[in-house]
Amino acid sequence: MRDGSSPRAKSYDKLRLTLISCSIAANAICAGGIYTFPLISPALVARMHLTQPQLSTIILAAMVGQYATAVPVGKVLDRYGPRVCSLIASIIFAFGYGMFARQLALTPEGTSVASSPAVPKLAVYFGSLGIALIFSYLSMLFAATRTFPQFMGFASGTSLAIFGLSPLFLSWVATEFFTPPDGVLDVTRFFTFLAILTGVVNFLGALILPGPAAAEFPIARTSEDTARERDPDDDAEAYEETSLLTSSLQSLTGLDALCAEQPEHLSAIELLKNPNFWLFSSSISLVVGAAEMIKSYIGMIVLSLPSASHTGNISFQVQLIAASDTLTRLLLGPFADIISPVPTYSANGVWAFPRKPYVTRMIFMAGAALLFAIVLLWPIVGVRSQEALWPLSLATGIVNGAIFTTLPSILSSIWGAPNQGRNFGFVSYTCFFGTTAFSYLYAFVADSHTAPGEGACHGIQCWQTTFWLGSAASLLATCFAIVLWRKWRSRV
Repeated sequence: MRDGSSPRAKSYDKLRLTLISCSIAANAICAGGIYTFPLISPALVARMHLTQPQLSTIILAAMVGQYATAVPVGKVLDRYGPRVCSLIASIIFAFGYGMFARQLALTPEGTSVASSPAVPKLAVYFGSLGIALIFSYLSMLFAATRTFPQFMGFASGTSLAIFGLSPLFLSWVATEFFTPPDGVLDVTRFFTFLAILTGVVNFLGALILPGPAAAEFPIARTSEDTARERDPDDDAEAYEETSLLTSSLQSLTGLDALCAEQPEHLSAIELLKNPNFWLFSSSISLVVGAAEMIKSYIGMIVLSLPSASHTGNISFQVQLIAASDTLTRLLLGPFADIISPVPTYSANGVWAFPRKPYVTRMIFMAGAALLFAIVLLWPIVGVRSQEALWPLSLATGIVNGAIFTTLPSILSSIWGAPNQGRNFGFVSYTCFFGTTAFSYLYAFVADSHTAPGEGACHGIQCWQTTFWLGSAASLLATCFAIVLWRKWRSRV
């Protein structure tokens, strides 16, 4: 009886894993609708005559929803699992896209809504999409890592790479099926389609994805906990045992740099008082803020320069950002694991690198910031047409992918895995401030150079000042990363 049921059980497990994998991929590929805003903004300008600050308010509402709810959504995930998060995402996605499309349909074409309540409503609906995004994002990511615990790195990297393709896929759909020849995107029809698509996909995820974890991961003991529980007379003996264990590990491998400094398990208050955390989060906030500004306004940047096909060039830049982001996540993750492994607890309890790292992971943070500092100068110096913007879009995707690929491992190595989600949420909050600052900087600079009666700003003066400041901020972030590189080179 047991032998007869075994093949059936194996077939069921394979079917379950296949369905979960397909649901994770579907959730990931459909989640990035808010990142098609560069395709949407020209249509909003043409139909509703929105100003740059009003466009900034709408896109930043989504950023608020995405970043500000990261910690609460993480707690919902820990308690109820990916299944419930996917169900909530389904409801909010359908509401946000549906109500946004309805509001546009109710607004007569060519009518100015500068003083009407339409803009706050659009901001609220777009903000709800940011909340839905974080529910869907965490749902698919942790469903992947919990379903394939033996291949956690590959599972998380693959799911994030598919998520990175979402703007590329959805922008292709928008251009191919919802943009008439020589016209602008039909946002009403496109968002109606997204309301149905994301609602159905995430609802199916609620039926297929796993529930809460069967058991919690063990929480690492802090030095204070250990000090309270052990007898002071045992200190010498413990030190001797640790030294012998470390010497044994090093003698077996023949390496001197395997042992790493233990991560700091800090409370929320202690973390916020830690100067290294603020140096780290500030460096990320400066670079990510500038990158998010480029991603949000690449459509308006394209329109500020002369070319024959505006819509096609906007779509190409959006797709280039998405493709470079995705390829960076796919390639950099395994590459970083090879040349810069992160420390973990060995079988005998020693916090050590599995093999000697060639470089510290902070080099990827510093390199991304330096690359962006250089590339942000390129449009000022050498770009006078839409077709010449591709290095900016390419670098934006590379920088964004590099930072978010290495961020979780650095957080775990420096401040420990037990509070990794909480710490990621705090870093997300600082990223939101950077995004807000750069987005409004771009909006007000561009608006100040927009001629009366024109819907969009034209010329490099629309973004020249913003890019100068963005380059300076990225260079400052590079300096911060180098300081941390010197402090943490033996830890990560």
